[in-house]
Amino acid sequence: MDLTGGAGQKVLSFFRAAPRWLLLALFLSALILWLIPKDALPVELVPWLPTVTVVLGVAVVCRFAADLTVYAAKQRAHALAYDRQMLIRVYRPLRMLFLTRHVIISTGVAAPRFRDRWENARYEIASHRHWRAAVKRAWRALFDRKSSTSAEMDFGGEFPLGEICELAKSCSAYADTELLELIRRADRASCECAADTNLLTDEELALFEHIIEEHERLSRRTGGQLVDS
Repeated sequence: MDLTGGAGQKVLSFFRAAPRWLLLALFLSALILWLIPKDALPVELVPWLPTVTVVLGVAVVCRFAADLTVYAAKQRAHALAYDRQMLIRVYRPLRMLFLTRHVIISTGVAAPRFRDRWENARYEIASHRHWRAAVKRAWRALFDRKSSTSAEMDFGGEFPLGEICELAKSCSAYADTELLELIRRADRASCECAADTNLLTDEELALFEHIIEEHERLSRRTGGQLVDS
C-alpha cells in the first residue's frame, strides 16, 4: 500500500514538474500509438494504451488550465494595481478639486405630458411637405420629452478646468483616453464660449460627471485601498 502511494506521489510530482511540451509530446505519442493498427505493437502494451492516453490527456488539460488560471490571476492583479494608481494619481486629486466647489445640475422638461408631445407631433406633420419625413419626425416627437440639462457653479469659484489640465499633464501615464478627450473638448468650448463664468458648458458638465463616476467606480473596484506602492 505504501509502495502504491509512493509511486502515485512520484507520478504526480512528475506531471507537476514536467515541461508543458514534454507532457503534450507524451500525450500525442500515446494517442498515435492508440490509433495505429494494434498488430504493430507488443501484445503487453495494447491493454494499457487507453488508460495511459486518458491519464496523459487529463494531465495536459489540468496543466494548461492551471497555467491559464495563474495567468488570469496575474492579469487581474495587474489591472487592479493600475486602477489603484489611476485613483491615487488622477481621479482622487481631481475629485478633491470639487471638495469646496459646489456644482448645481438642473434638468428641465419642455414636453412632460403626452398632450404636449402630441401637439409637437401635429406641428411636425404640418411643417413638412413630404409625408415620409413628416411621419418620421412626428413619431419621434411623440416620445421626445425635450429634456435639457444645465449646470452652474454655486459657490467655491469657477470651474477648475486649468487645474484639471495641469493634473492630467503631470500624471499623463495614468490619464485615460476618455478623460483627455473630455478635457480637450471642454477647453475648446471654454475658448469659444466666454460668457458667464458660473455657467458650465455641456462639455464641462460631461467632464465633471466623468470625474465623479470614474472616482466612484475606481473606489469600489479597489476597495478603498489607497496605499501608494
